[in-house]
Amino acid sequence: MRMRFFRNHYLSGVVLIALCVINITVVTEAGHPEDEVIDEIEEGYDIVSSVSGTFEQVMPLQGMGITREASGLFYIQKPGKSRWEYLDPVKQVFIVDGENLFYKKEKEEGYRRSRIDGQLVGIFNVLLGGEGDFRELFTYSRVKIDGKNYAEVELIPQGKFRRDVKRVVLTWNRKSKLIEELTIFSLTGASNTLSFKNVEVNSPIPPSLFITQ
Repeated sequence: MRMRFFRNHYLSGVVLIALCVINITVVTEAGHPEDEVIDEIEEGYDIVSSVSGTFEQVMPLQGMGITREASGLFYIQKPGKSRWEYLDPVKQVFIVDGENLFYKKEKEEGYRRSRIDGQLVGIFNVLLGGEGDFRELFTYSRVKIDGKNYAEVELIPQGKFRRDVKRVVLTWNRKSKLIEELTIFSLTGASNTLSFKNVEVNSPIPPSLFITQ
């Protein structure tokens, strides 16, 4: 039960990483100055076909009085392919092919298909495979502009995401045109934060990294 609990937290981190490379489309109202930031996010990811880099994950565990931290490498290739290599504290790999999620621990020879529910698979399809209309899945509740280089955007999920996610807060670097940090809040109030570094956009990613056989 304990390992399943921690594995589910890692899976939610996989969803978060996916958000950083998808063309996030949100509904805005005409005339707001914050629209410029939203447009930057949308336009910035229109030209993205692949993203890779390092990540750090922080997950305060409710009711346990501890904070779970993890770090590793990520590779995402549109459409629908993604790989996360957790290096610390536990070495394990997650691969998403657009429909299924596979994982294995360091000493295991082969991948196992994760028994995630259909709703979560649907979220992966939307975020990684581009299925569905993002304009129907997110609206923004606030955009806080911090000088010329940074903006904090809060997204409120609509449609499918409302079952699992209360809100998402992202930090957008207006200079590099990249999302540097994401925090997702569940309906129970739990939070899961990922920050991204050493990001490379549209660099070739070996197809072998996504093979699960």
